[in-house]
Amino acid sequence: MLPEVEKIRAAVKGAFFVKREGFKYLPHPSDMDQISERATARYTEYRAAAEFDEVPGFTMRSMIGRAALHKSNVEMPAGLELLKENVDGDGLSLLGQAENVFANILQMKWHILIAEYINSPKAGERLTPAQIAARNIRPAIKSYPRDAVLDWDFRTINGINQLAYLKLMEHKFALDYMTGSRKEFDEYLILFLDAEGNYNWRKETSTGERGDDNLVTVAGKPLKWLPVEIVADIEPEPGQLPQELGFLSPIVDKVMARYVDSARYAEGRRSILPTVNTKGWQGNDWDDFQTMNGGRSYIELGGLSVNNLPREVEMSVLSPSTELDHFVKYREINAQDIRALGGEFSGDETAGKSDTQSNAESADKAAKMLSIVNNIEASYKRLIAYCGMFAGIFQQDAIEQAAQEVQLSLNREFAKTRAPVEDARFVVTELRMSGLFDDETIRQRLKRMGYADDADIERALNAIDGGGQ
Repeated sequence: MLPEVEKIRAAVKGAFFVKREGFKYLPHPSDMDQISERATARYTEYRAAAEFDEVPGFTMRSMIGRAALHKSNVEMPAGLELLKENVDGDGLSLLGQAENVFANILQMKWHILIAEYINSPKAGERLTPAQIAARNIRPAIKSYPRDAVLDWDFRTINGINQLAYLKLMEHKFALDYMTGSRKEFDEYLILFLDAEGNYNWRKETSTGERGDDNLVTVAGKPLKWLPVEIVADIEPEPGQLPQELGFLSPIVDKVMARYVDSARYAEGRRSILPTVNTKGWQGNDWDDFQTMNGGRSYIELGGLSVNNLPREVEMSVLSPSTELDHFVKYREINAQDIRALGGEFSGDETAGKSDTQSNAESADKAAKMLSIVNNIEASYKRLIAYCGMFAGIFQQDAIEQAAQEVQLSLNREFAKTRAPVEDARFVVTELRMSGLFDDETIRQRLKRMGYADDADIERALNAIDGGGQ
């Protein structure tokens, strides 16, 4: 699964990150010789000519833009206001983190969020208010992508089938400021329920360090479950993590195939260039050729070209008969498949599509986005409640009720599928010019085009009358 994850990550980042992987995503065109000097030069040219269409990244950014989570309504419970602007303790806002989660779900299908009480005192440790402030003890929500999850286990503990073990990895660097040397290592965070069904955590490193097990208590009582949310594009089946990849996965597969095909296409075009054969060269003929052709040191091709040759030199040009129509046809079909999967090429928008087709595709994508946003919102409500529990605001045994009371409403305006203003402007102009329709009839037409309520319709009409968006 890791190779597929890495492929999606590279494709979303763009052409540079795909091309730098060489053979991994663009096999050598020769099955026989891949290491000789000639084969290496061939591959360098082959890869340079390959075109990677940045559809995955563009599609993801387009969907993030449409989701517009920054327009969401967030009202934190009293005592948890700091989460709104600094949700993870490292300065990331809650809506900024939610947007990252949305992006990761589009790629990987699911994402991990964990509520923590960071820098909390050890068992029996008593701190003054000043020490608490200096240590930055506070609740936080930490975010981990799918590729950080190394292992997990679900078990029936405390009478509930639940996540009982989770191992996460974070790749880190330790920089020695004196020498400038940098040491790389992996840090593992392990969350688990012990034999008594109590929540513990510990940290380990790839260098062999192993921290102590830390029992987590709330109001003096051990916590009986992991404060973890598995956020996915659809709600996961109980007791398992989804094996499928995200919305962008099949789009990436098609784009990668297109990338390989583009290299073959480019090499094919080069191979069918005219071939020039010459014979009869003697002595200083090449110097004479340059003198006879104004100093030019190459044979020129083309309808207006003239090559003056020394007396005994003969030249023939072989025109190719190979055709590349099948490459062109494949790329057209491939692009259609990508769009059918929801992929967007830069500049695509709704060009060349009917209103019905554009609205249908928009509605389909909006439905997928809505499911993701619904699940993100539900998870954050529970996580905020978990944070409130760690801060002593909510009780451990009333956490579900507390989650329902959290005032968090993520933006869903994108789900109101409607025709673009340009299309609405054209329709309204045509109706008005006909002189057969009054404004009320035009308003009804706008409703059928997806402009839902009266205020929405008036804004559309104003934009149309004023020529704005």
